Amino acid sequence: LMRLGDASRYLSEALARQPELFDEIGGGGTLSDPKNLDRMYKELCAVPEEDLDSMVVARRWKQSEMVRIGIEDVMGLVDIEQTHAEMTALAEACLRFAVAHAQKEFGLKRLPFLVIGMGKFGGRELGYGADLDVLFVGGNGVNDQAQTIKLASSVIDFMSRPTSAGALFTV
Repeated sequence: LMRLGDASRYLSEALARQPELFDEIGGGGTLSDPKNLDRMYKELCAVPEEDLDSMVVARRWKQSEMVRIGIEDVMGLVDIEQTHAEMTALAEACLRFAVAHAQKEFGLKRLPFLVIGMGKFGGRELGYGADLDVLFVGGNGVNDQAQTIKLASSVIDFMSRPTSAGALFTV
């Protein structure tokens, strides 16, 4: 805890606000056990909502994962490539969750667009405090484009809007 507090103000403040995160992380298996995108997304989707807004659920889960990744990094349990890979998987899991939420909100069976990661996100090299550069591609006709814009705006809002639990990622 001392090393973590010394290395990162963000992580120490996250633990001070939610000390239960330390128990959640410590009880979840081996810290240096890498989590890929599929595993993270399944974990996020499995979090019980307990009458909380989906935005708050996603943000609390993200904070827990950020602290876990930070502990791995500060304690030297993983190399920088693994840290980048897990940070990118974390961001993509959150983005997929936001897209699924918007798709459900609009009652769509299929998405009218693709989301393409650009920059460090697309290169799977995200670090702490990164924003997500994405490109929404889709919509053939005027109606498709209007729907695509509404859906993409909903995804961006879900990801970026500050709540009591913070924001997910700036898109």
